[in-house]
Amino acid sequence: MKQHNDWVKAQIQGIPALAAKTFVLNARKDGTGSFPPAPFVIIYPVDGVDTVERLAGPASTQNPRFILHIIGSSYDNVAAVTALVKPLFVQDGDGVTPVILGESCGRVWWRSPQPVALDRDVTPPIPFQVIELGFTADPA
Repeated sequence: MKQHNDWVKAQIQGIPALAAKTFVLNARKDGTGSFPPAPFVIIYPVDGVDTVERLAGPASTQNPRFILHIIGSSYDNVAAVTALVKPLFVQDGDGVTPVILGESCGRVWWRSPQPVALDRDVTPPIPFQVIELGFTADPA
């Protein structure tokens, strides 16, 4: 799972404004408990369910998934950052194919399962977008 998460994180960190503002699980600054200034992205990796893709084969196809929280300072900021992140994973309607050492990966799928929301549990409230993405990975 780590190699898959590392690939997703590296893609997002390719955006200069997010290079040091892409986090896994926690974006709160050490010691202060506060969030960095928006925009930033939090990645929540999911190992997924391994599947059998060949009738007599082992459960060797991995299906990693990721939940991204794209946090911005306003709706417009969230939309602008999402517009920068999406082409890293989907280009012209087709998912990109991850390049991960020792694996043969399928194309990335991208979903936006809910509307842009406002987290009112923090002060000030923070607008964010939830994105789901994933792909298949077989041993090479």
